[in-house]
Amino acid sequence: MTAHEIAHQWFPYQRMPADVEGAQMLSESLSEYAVRVVTDRLLGRAFTQKFLRAELERYLRGRAGETKGEDPLTRVDLQAYIWYQKGALALFALRDLIGENALHGALRAYLDEGRFAGPPYATTLDLMKHIVAATPDSLKYAIDDYFETITLWDVKTDSVISVPQPGGQYKVTVVGTATKLRADFLVKGKPARAGIDPYNLLVDRVPGDNSRDVKP
Repeated sequence: MTAHEIAHQWFPYQRMPADVEGAQMLSESLSEYAVRVVTDRLLGRAFTQKFLRAELERYLRGRAGETKGEDPLTRVDLQAYIWYQKGALALFALRDLIGENALHGALRAYLDEGRFAGPPYATTLDLMKHIVAATPDSLKYAIDDYFETITLWDVKTDSVISVPQPGGQYKVTVVGTATKLRADFLVKGKPARAGIDPYNLLVDRVPGDNSRDVKP
């Protein structure tokens, strides 16, 4: 039995999506995610990590060759690299953040809601309301990052130091750099100042360099 066949047994039906933006997320992204979860269970996380890395590279290649402008996942339209590659990555990442039981409970609630329903058919609003309800407030930023906006990260491990401790333990210190970028910087009127965390809500060691005046 193939992974697709096992996934069909796991989620034996889908809701009919409406013919609107985001329809392929409801059909293709959920199908791809189900297959990835089954593959993860059958072959282990090491294999899944390699596969997700390949998916990430295909997504990045797809967006690099985009000609009409990239859409967020919930509003995807005729962009296979978004509904396949980004869709699987986004759902897998959310599973790690909120837990498999929470995410799968949300997916089942979405599917059960429309089990015998006719038109009007489902949109991503129907799915996302269940995902939002299953996500703790402290993690709702991930919904914006993965589903509602086009957000990219640049993370780097600068150094790792391991120091032996009594009892065979080790103290590990990791120093890293992380940058979060969002491709939606459209504002009404000429901007005067812009930056990251302008209200200093993050525990930032150097808060004075968080924002800058916008050059003409």
